[in-house]
Amino acid sequence: MEPVDAEPLGAQERAACAAFLDDLPSTAADALVTCGAPEPATLEATSECDEVRGVGWFIDPDELADPDSPVTATAIGVRPRVAVVFAPEERGQRSLEVLSALADPVTEHLERVSRCR
Repeated sequence: MEPVDAEPLGAQERAACAAFLDDLPSTAADALVTCGAPEPATLEATSECDEVRGVGWFIDPDELADPDSPVTATAIGVRPRVAVVFAPEERGQRSLEVLSALADPVTEHLERVSRCR
């Protein structure tokens, strides 16, 4: 599993990320979480995203199509963006539990700029 490279952040975004990361729930303790993630390369205006407890997450359809591939879920409607990488064995229920648990710190500390389409 490779971490997601973070984008350069301004002082306000760094502070938001620090607060978000300090508030990570224990459910996400083993997850690879990046605050300040770049926009996914495969994200298009017509891309679908899945909303989990009010947070829209985009996962590359090619990653989803390969059951042996790790997947990266990116919260595309908040700034700074958050990305979470899940190993193949964490796909499904475990990833849903983590994304659900991240909803509160995402909505509390990060700025919502859009919703899922």
